[in-house]
Amino acid sequence: MLKRYTDIPTAMRRHSIEPTVFVVSRGNDGKVNVMAAGWNVKCSYDPPMMAVALQKGHHTERLVREVGEFVLAVPSPELREQLEYVGSVSGAVTDKFQHTDLRTQPAAEISVPLIAQARANFECVLEQAVLTGDHYLCIGRVVAAHYDADQEQLYFAGRSPTGDRVFQSVKTTFAEDRPN
Repeated sequence: MLKRYTDIPTAMRRHSIEPTVFVVSRGNDGKVNVMAAGWNVKCSYDPPMMAVALQKGHHTERLVREVGEFVLAVPSPELREQLEYVGSVSGAVTDKFQHTDLRTQPAAEISVPLIAQARANFECVLEQAVLTGDHYLCIGRVVAAHYDADQEQLYFAGRSPTGDRVFQSVKTTFAEDRPN
């Protein structure tokens, strides 16, 4: 029998399987920031577009809207600790790259760098930021995409009964990556 929640945000937090990503951004001063975001989605193939929900007034939201570019980087299992760390501190007061072993590499089309150890990176140019209550849905046109065929993809699979984050990983192999 289904039980009804009286607190819908609690239900949303407890029962979600999210493809959590790194959101890489930079300010006009050139300083790079990274955060973790579970609320992200593909929203168009033609033109290719992806969206991420960023909390209104927070550091990453301001940077994405200021510069108009961002990277969505799909984590590999080796990046679990870094994903949890960058999701728990503010880039407004902490240089998260100095406190992790995240490595960047230049993007092909935008000024925001890629995460070198990620499974995939999507370079996005901000097309629209839609206020949806306490978050902006930042919709980006994907102008370049990169992936590492040797990496698995890490997923946030919800929380344990004690509140700990639970992660799973999956390995996908595409035809062009298989040995002949």
